[in-house]
Amino acid sequence: MINPSELRIGSIVLLNGIPTEVQGIGPNGKLLNGYQDGDSIDPFPLNDFILEQLLGKYTINKKKVFNYYKNSTYFVAYEEGYFVGMYDGSKLIHLTPCRIHYLHQLQNIHFAQFGNELGLTMNKVIRVWNTAKSLSRI
Repeated sequence: MINPSELRIGSIVLLNGIPTEVQGIGPNGKLLNGYQDGDSIDPFPLNDFILEQLLGKYTINKKKVFNYYKNSTYFVAYEEGYFVGMYDGSKLIHLTPCRIHYLHQLQNIHFAQFGNELGLTMNKVIRVWNTAKSLSRI
């Protein structure tokens, strides 16, 4: 289950196991996407396969990174989890202190940092989710 206070309009979650873009959140904290009592709302988990399919993969100084925004900001994979990192050429100059586990967290960080949406289409998100499921990558 996910805390609705972490969501915004445009956040992508799993509604009954299907990627869904949040259209609104009611005063009771329920999604306005036709949510009904008993529906399951879960966060959309991130892993290397999903990130590579959604963002693209690069290597900087033998470190696996995923294209995130502009030329200097990347989503970085460490053993401890995923972080947003800023690079100056091939040198890491800043790493966010918080691990990111779910797609809505990445969307929130992107929006807070740059003031616009991450730019994922629901068709692509659904296709990647279904591919990951069929390949047992989630």
